[in-house]
Amino acid sequence: MGMEPTMIFRLTLVTLLAGVCSAFPAAATEPLPGDEPSRVNELISAPAMQDAMDAVEAYLERHVDLAERPKEGRLVRLTVQDCVNMALENNEKIFQAESDIEAARARIGQARSRMLPHLSANLSFTRTEYKDATPGGLLGVLGDVFSSQFLPDDSFRSESVTAKQVLYAGGQIRAAIDAARFLAESQEWQKAVTLAQVEFDAKQGFYDVLLVSALVEVAAESVRTFERNLADAQQMYDVGMISNFEVLRAKTELGARESELVAARNALRLAEANLRRVLFLPEDTILELEASMDWRPSAVPVETHVDQAIDNRPELRALRESIEAAKRQVRAVRGQYLPRVGVRAEYSNTEADTLAMLDGWTFSIGAEYDIYAGGRRRFDVLEARSRVTSLEHQLADLERLVELDVTQAHISIEDAMAKMESERGTVTLAEEGLRLAELRFQEGVGTQSEILDAELALTNARTALFNALREYAVANASLERATGRSWWREHETFMESLPQLPETEE
Repeated sequence: MGMEPTMIFRLTLVTLLAGVCSAFPAAATEPLPGDEPSRVNELISAPAMQDAMDAVEAYLERHVDLAERPKEGRLVRLTVQDCVNMALENNEKIFQAESDIEAARARIGQARSRMLPHLSANLSFTRTEYKDATPGGLLGVLGDVFSSQFLPDDSFRSESVTAKQVLYAGGQIRAAIDAARFLAESQEWQKAVTLAQVEFDAKQGFYDVLLVSALVEVAAESVRTFERNLADAQQMYDVGMISNFEVLRAKTELGARESELVAARNALRLAEANLRRVLFLPEDTILELEASMDWRPSAVPVETHVDQAIDNRPELRALRESIEAAKRQVRAVRGQYLPRVGVRAEYSNTEADTLAMLDGWTFSIGAEYDIYAGGRRRFDVLEARSRVTSLEHQLADLERLVELDVTQAHISIEDAMAKMESERGTVTLAEEGLRLAELRFQEGVGTQSEILDAELALTNARTALFNALREYAVANASLERATGRSWWREHETFMESLPQLPETEE
């Protein structure tokens, strides 16, 4: 009978470990004025849920060095807001996203450079060995005159400066600049996606450490209780009140509780290592988290959340900017059907003044038009239009995924709230069951097995309650991310919130 609760406890730890290593869609918003409260909020009272979270805080206040923490290292005390701020300041993913934005902005300059004049200079030295095949007589004299007037010297230097300016390119240059600008804006929204993910990872990592710490305390308290039970059983066996079987069972259950404590400590070590990774902290950093969780029942209908997500999700905004860039690219490709006009100015100077190589300025203006290009232009336009259509289909699909994302997060909050209410009652029932089992045992009408079973029931009830609290906290964070809301965007505008890359020393 003791093995089934043990397996439940271990499965709970496995669930928490999986939550540390996986990514969730993201998180919660505060109620908006004028919205009707969710039906779940009518079924679950806020004081009852606050009592449940107060129980977590009470456990964690007694939690001191239950995990194998680093013996030496910098102690860092953090709230969930501190975790988010530290992650946004230190996470390398954000610096990588900023570099991608700089590269996208550079492509705007690359496209704009085609509108500006292009200057080039050329300097060359030439040495020619002529074969002397001039006939004699009158022909020889005429040949010498021709050579001196039309042929350069055996060795000469040539210098030239050329300026080119495109006057008209069928709108291709302007369209390419606009496309690059929209792609840069899309990249900025992609960075917003990264910021939202980093914020969510920091919140999830904080709640994982917080509630796995509570499970460690639950397991440690269970070990202490079963140690007392074993001591009591041994005393009763020594005076002949119970059989050796009861002692053996107490030892077996104590070993199982100790095994669960080791598993819980390892889960906490992993959760803390993951949080240090998100915050970009050294592995020897000692984390001390503030045991605080806010009760924030959602009073906003899911339809309102969906509308917020469609307007605010950075993934959607990034894709919309990419669609605009693709449309500008269609214009650039269609410009191939139009003529191109440009001017050219060149100044040249040679070492030898001959009729064949004159010095001075040369000005020209010209136009070019491709009459037939083998059908390439038509297929280029078809490809560009297909890219726009593909992105529009991606946007439609992403909007449906965002709607599902919000709905899942909203449902997860309601499920977690229902579990919290249920498990809170289960804990109360288990505490009363343990009290009665101990009372029956003291009166001589109960057995040691009843106490052990009651202790296991209370341990698993507390474990389930804390697991439900963790699910609720992560679901809130999931709804915030799913609706495109985040802490870093509530206090600053989007462009101002983009942190600058750290300066590097020469």
